[in-house]
Amino acid sequence: MLAVISDLHFEEEQLDCVGAAGDPRAINLVRNVSSDAFRKFGDFLNREATPGRPVDLVLAGDIFDLHRTAMWFDSEIRPWDDFSKFRPGSAREAKVLAIIAAIANEPDVRESLHVLASLPGAIAGARVHYLPGNHDRLVDATPATRNAVRALLGLTPSPDPFSHAFFSQDPPVLVRHGHEYDRFNFAADLATARIPLDVPKKAYQGATFGDFITVEVAARLPALFRAKYGDEILTNPELRHIYLRLLQFDDVRPQSALVEFLLRMPGEAADEERLWHHLEPVVREILETVHDHPFLTGWLTQFDTRFRPDLVDLVQLMLKTRPWRLGLPLWVLRQVAGAVRDLGAAGEKLVTIVQKEEVLASGAVRAVIAGHTHEPQVALLDATSGVERYYIDTGTWRKRVPATPDERGFGQLKALTYVVAYGRDEDPGKEQPPAGSAKLWSFDYWSGFTQRWWG
Repeated sequence: MLAVISDLHFEEEQLDCVGAAGDPRAINLVRNVSSDAFRKFGDFLNREATPGRPVDLVLAGDIFDLHRTAMWFDSEIRPWDDFSKFRPGSAREAKVLAIIAAIANEPDVRESLHVLASLPGAIAGARVHYLPGNHDRLVDATPATRNAVRALLGLTPSPDPFSHAFFSQDPPVLVRHGHEYDRFNFAADLATARIPLDVPKKAYQGATFGDFITVEVAARLPALFRAKYGDEILTNPELRHIYLRLLQFDDVRPQSALVEFLLRMPGEAADEERLWHHLEPVVREILETVHDHPFLTGWLTQFDTRFRPDLVDLVQLMLKTRPWRLGLPLWVLRQVAGAVRDLGAAGEKLVTIVQKEEVLASGAVRAVIAGHTHEPQVALLDATSGVERYYIDTGTWRKRVPATPDERGFGQLKALTYVVAYGRDEDPGKEQPPAGSAKLWSFDYWSGFTQRWWG
């Protein structure tokens, strides 16, 4: 039996706190998943396990979020520094180890890791496998960083790099994190040719556009806002609203709704322009910092499509002319958000890239299981000669902030998705196979959302 989960995004939260301990006004937003979810998941695996057969639990990437922390901002070290510079004994290695330790020290994370590390002892034949994703890419930097994570997950110590794919013949599936199919978050563009089972390791080591944006925008925005307004965030409802939403805005789907998410207070007749007045100085400071950063400009040049105006051209023009120095009207930000929406609608669908996997074309697997997108789905890739092949997205265990169709209203949902694939002599089910045939494999896909309200 093979079980796959991904995108837990365990993260350091303490630096985001505002206010003294015990102050009822203090902000201590918990985003990490409760350990109760992992206990229930472990109970499920125990019930489903077939005696005498192994149980492989694959943690398919972005288990640890090394990017979403203000710990990067106390030095010049950044996660997009050349991978070769993260050497044993270096300051960069020490930074990665410190972030891993801070994540593991979060109360909910500590309990959840204990549950995951205990699964092999609680379920006969259980084995835990870990594949780094894009947000925990640097876990693979040195033997020390690898073994720090191996210790947290109860894995055998080893100096060897982690695998980036889990290939199974029974059941016939391939597991990846899924950032391999996303040119914004992978250092190689795999959309143009067949994808080999063993993608070159250099592509996993390279820093990406997404690394830069996550750290210099998603993580820096709340840090700068906190530095600018301090404890005033606790007493001003508008500042409090903006700060809380800055801590959550990478969970918004679709991401084109981010501007509206930041500037709309539910149940309040708040003036959007006034909210923007609070936020604008922080946005301008970020733009002033990144506008000519060679890492950013280099990636934008790589993404640019010649002779075809698009969002990249708009961003490049803004960064070059720096209009924010004369003021940054809210309508400009909304125009950019609209361009993001249009780009998403016109972009190449991820499933068309998944279809390029060589093991799918050869018939070696019947399904590719991956996460990364936070969008749970099951997509039929092919049904030639009655043989069905699927792409199965493992979604996320993070909280999800869905937007209304007009992207002007927002909710809060707890999300949880997992996939279980069974081999030939597992999960017999109630169906009777046709005469002369036997069960080949099967899968169960479970994806749900929960929320509770009080009035």
